[in-house]
Amino acid sequence: MNTISTQIQRLTVVAAAVSLFSCGGGSESNTQFDVVNPTEPVSDWVLVWSDEFDGATIDTKKWTHEVNCNGGGNNEQQCYTDAADNSFVSDGTLKIVAKPAEEGAALPYTSARLNTRYKADFKYGRFEMRAKLPEGQGSWPAFWMLPTDYVYGGWPKSGEIDIIEAVNLKTVDADGNVEGYVHGTLHYGQEWPANKSSGKAYALPDMANPADDFHTYALEWQEGEIRWYVDGYLYATQMASEIKYNGKGEAVGLNHRGWFAEYFDISTGELETHWDAAPFDQEFHMLLNLAVGGDWPSNVNNTGIDETAFANGQTFEIDYVHVYECSVNPDTGKGCETIRKGYKVEASEANPDGALVIGEAPIPVPPSTGGPAPLTMLYDDALGAGLSFDSYNPDSAISYSQVEEAGRGNVLEVIKTGATGNVYFTAAIPFDLTGYSPNAELVFDVNVASFEAGAELLVKLDSGWPNVSDYTVVLPALGEWAEVRINIAELLASGNRFAPGSFAKPESVTNIFVVEPTGPMSVKFDNIRLENPVGTEIITLYSDAPASDLVFDSYNPDSFVTYAQIEEDGRGNVLELVKTGATGNVYLTASPAYDLSNWSDAAEIVFDMYLTSVDSGVELLVKLDSGWPAVSDYSVALPAPGEWVEVRINIAELLANGNRFAPGNAADSANIPNIFVLEPTGALSAKFDNIRLENPPEPTVTTLYDDALSTDLVFDSYNPDSAISYSEVAEDERGSVLEVVKTGAVGNVYFNASVPFDVSSWGASSALVFDVNVASLDSGVELLIKFDSGWPKVSDTSVAIPTLGEWTTVRINIAELLANGNRFAPGNFADETSIANIFVIEPTGPMSVKFDNVRLEESQ
Repeated sequence: MNTISTQIQRLTVVAAAVSLFSCGGGSESNTQFDVVNPTEPVSDWVLVWSDEFDGATIDTKKWTHEVNCNGGGNNEQQCYTDAADNSFVSDGTLKIVAKPAEEGAALPYTSARLNTRYKADFKYGRFEMRAKLPEGQGSWPAFWMLPTDYVYGGWPKSGEIDIIEAVNLKTVDADGNVEGYVHGTLHYGQEWPANKSSGKAYALPDMANPADDFHTYALEWQEGEIRWYVDGYLYATQMASEIKYNGKGEAVGLNHRGWFAEYFDISTGELETHWDAAPFDQEFHMLLNLAVGGDWPSNVNNTGIDETAFANGQTFEIDYVHVYECSVNPDTGKGCETIRKGYKVEASEANPDGALVIGEAPIPVPPSTGGPAPLTMLYDDALGAGLSFDSYNPDSAISYSQVEEAGRGNVLEVIKTGATGNVYFTAAIPFDLTGYSPNAELVFDVNVASFEAGAELLVKLDSGWPNVSDYTVVLPALGEWAEVRINIAELLASGNRFAPGSFAKPESVTNIFVVEPTGPMSVKFDNIRLENPVGTEIITLYSDAPASDLVFDSYNPDSFVTYAQIEEDGRGNVLELVKTGATGNVYLTASPAYDLSNWSDAAEIVFDMYLTSVDSGVELLVKLDSGWPAVSDYSVALPAPGEWVEVRINIAELLANGNRFAPGNAADSANIPNIFVLEPTGALSAKFDNIRLENPPEPTVTTLYDDALSTDLVFDSYNPDSAISYSEVAEDERGSVLEVVKTGAVGNVYFNASVPFDVSSWGASSALVFDVNVASLDSGVELLIKFDSGWPKVSDTSVAIPTLGEWTTVRINIAELLANGNRFAPGNFADETSIANIFVIEPTGPMSVKFDNVRLEESQ
């Protein structure tokens, strides 16, 4: 490490046009009271540069005064001078004094800014200052670092490291709050105004104020990691981003979102994003300054500048500045870390001592597959590839954060307290929706905690104002999660309610998910995605009216059934069914009859339903009817009354159910004239809309086990108590099947893949499918099936136990399985890009069970 570089050693200086910003604000606050002893020595740090300020003057071999009235690039209200009354050494400390300027001066205050550029430039190390900070509305002291040679371009492309800043210390607001935070921040990314920053705020223990006494502020900087300290306590950690790759070596996301750099590749001339140590891998120099006013301090606390606070000057008093080198590895700065438990964990309710700061790096965009993906996940625990959060918030009336939700992992929470503002996902590369299916949908789960009367929830696609299209979401019951599905074509066609005649541009949707409550509301979102049913055959049976080949009819011997089309806000016409007794049904009859015999096993009947009322014990049956008794029926899980929900029924399962009222009979899949039959078993009132058949193309099948394991798989087990065993046994008409016998509580059997499976781009209907036969089990025992990326990265689901001794086919939706997460380590999930153990069998207790025809069905 080149610890000191003099002007003589530097024969060539690279000039750069630089805006020397020093700015923070808006960073996370986390006060810690368990402060370590700052006097305890760190043996591997070697002092290589220092200024004790013990002389009579400022050492010009170490420091250079900046003389200008540029306002620091932040509209600051001081001129920086080299005058003795703005900066001087006395009584063993350096004083930087901000004071009123003489009448007629260019700016109303004078102060000083000192730097070590070309006198002391450093790459990695520990940088430490003991100082007492100034106070008052408008004060802005800083100990910080800028790049010496701006290798990656002007500010902030080459980076900025703010070791410690504070604004408006000891200012008391109208609520009696006393400003006492210090801030550590990084600046990086694209050129202003697309610059990015990330940081954290810290309050001293026992409400001590940094303006009342001296405290030690330090920063440890090593390759790929930077840590901030106050009086020896590590309160913030930032790291370089860590890219997530799929099985093909393609970047598909980030394991850690930290800083990033954007610069031109010398060989190609292309502007590229880099997720590595850059820009914090070059030499930086130190700065000390005291600004007055500016964009940050003048817009927080009591705003503006308190002239009385500066009438007699405000002093930034520095006892010493030290720079240490890591003797273990000077070239990387690694090996001397002053760390504690939780320093690489993000702060949360579960980890209140967490110090890790999540950065603003863009998420890598996965490689194109040549057309719109069938499923594009925008948010599930974290933002999808190529997306970042942003907001329009002119009145500070809207905020957003990721919060942990039991059974869901992270969800997005949006809180709005006023009338203006929104939150949105912005894409590094705008979405092109022109190739999407007419049936493509924007889908998400929503939970509304509270809202003021009259407030609506708008969801938008945004190509840049006024090119916006919006949709009003029907709010579910308070506190309940509900799935919302918005047809993308309809959303685009709806246009901008606030600028009639304007629409989002389908070829360029930059902000792909915009959330805008029209008034005060608290709402959470999860599983936000685009579903593009490429190749799916969709037959609409009812939307505003029956399809042209269908008519309504009913079986109504006792006059218990009535039905009508009624108008519903936001939906047009819907079908209303009211039943008051035990007999009768309503159905859509077709001419000619439907032939579903060649349809995919994943085909579904889909409809929206709104339950108005239902008597106790009443079921709602949906049927396919080939003429009595050739009927198959399915009992729908009834939603909570008063909310629209989507119902999806697998057609193959429905046909296989047969007729509950005439056992042994079933609908004929090749001849179904009554294609949609609604039969409540008693009194019920409900509405129905968007009734359709969805027939996706046949999936791509990957066989995992059929008579034998696939060649790239091996059996293995976790069996610490010798309570589980497995073997292949012969089964009549099946050949070999896998038998698993468990006699205790612990252990599992699994298929291990030599190359982990990547299912991240698989369609929404993709499934894990197998035949299962349970011979015996103890009371209360469940059968868990899992995807495993290495503990605790596991997702599991509990399989419904079939009739003992009978073979049954089980279909597990892969997206739902992944979303379930790990029941034994909540908040953890299998990594969809790297599933090493692709079929894990874990009975929770004694069980004897057999498996056959284990396969993955990949939908488009």
